[in-house]
Amino acid sequence: MTGRPSPQARAQLDEYIKILTRLGDGLSINDFRREAIAEAARTNARVKAFVCWGSVVFLILMVAELAIPVFITVPVHRIGVLLVVLWAFSLGGLGAVANAFLHLLKLVPQQTLNTSDFFEVVGRTMLGCLFSTVLSLTLFPDIGQFLESLNAATGTPNKTAGVTALVPFLLGYSVPLVLRLLDKTIQAIELTVGAEDRRTITSAPRPGRQVGRRR
Repeated sequence: MTGRPSPQARAQLDEYIKILTRLGDGLSINDFRREAIAEAARTNARVKAFVCWGSVVFLILMVAELAIPVFITVPVHRIGVLLVVLWAFSLGGLGAVANAFLHLLKLVPQQTLNTSDFFEVVGRTMLGCLFSTVLSLTLFPDIGQFLESLNAATGTPNKTAGVTALVPFLLGYSVPLVLRLLDKTIQAIELTVGAEDRRTITSAPRPGRQVGRRR
């Protein structure tokens, strides 16, 4: 006669079920078929190749951006916007591929990027480049001063501007951080112009309406 499991064994089994449920969120029986497993392996190989080649391309862009003032005779201040765009684009891309690298190497505990989805990895990289370029041009003009001081013969780089020059890498590395900052900015603008108040009033129930009348 088989005895009933002990409370400790049942608690351990429940814990295993919770872990499997969390790890298998979104999975179905089709994901365990031979074709799906082969497709996942091909996607993983494409993601690894994209991350490796992407890091090389963005590094080449960054080095080329630093070498532009050396091989051309145009004054640096006249192409300052172009230098900032290339710097922000290359550092934003490096931040995005660095984030993907950490997930591929399983060096981060939380799962914030689905590396089995090739489009998601490419999309996150392009968003990182876009956000870092646009926000760096509009919010951090000191980057141009830092790049000019690097290419000046007797210039000494400003430490504050040097720290600001690393902002594009952070913007490309954490796309969710940029989205939260944009959401906070939009909420502040809506509150300033009164759009938030109108939305609140519209969604609130009208005080004149009542479910029933008392006699």
